[in-house]
Amino acid sequence: TGSSSSISGSQISLDESRDSSTISPSPISQNKRENSLDTKHNDSTQLTPKELKKLEGREDELMKRLAKKDNEFQKILEKKDNEWKNKLIEKEKEWKKILDKQEKEKLKLEEERERAENARRTIELALRDAE
Repeated sequence: TGSSSSISGSQISLDESRDSSTISPSPISQNKRENSLDTKHNDSTQLTPKELKKLEGREDELMKRLAKKDNEFQKILEKKDNEWKNKLIEKEKEWKKILDKQEKEKLKLEEERERAENARRTIELALRDAE
């Protein structure tokens, strides 16, 4: 997981190239299906087509279950990602309000300082004139 100092306006995606709606068999399992040497038991007896079909069916079932779990996990991640983004947006709004308030206070203090300096100058001029 990486972090960025400027995230607002950008879409965060863990894996943009992944399409969870399509699951293809792994290249390894495809190679095993195509390679007749891999259809042998440990004792060098050949798997029957029925056994092979049963194993392939089991693999397909497991792949579907894995795809379903992956899809559920992606939905959870998207939900958490959206929650995080919303919290970030809310914090940015809060910080902006605080900064705006501080800026207004700063302007008021600067105006007050300027008035005080003008009053001091006026008093100094009045004292000089009185001498």
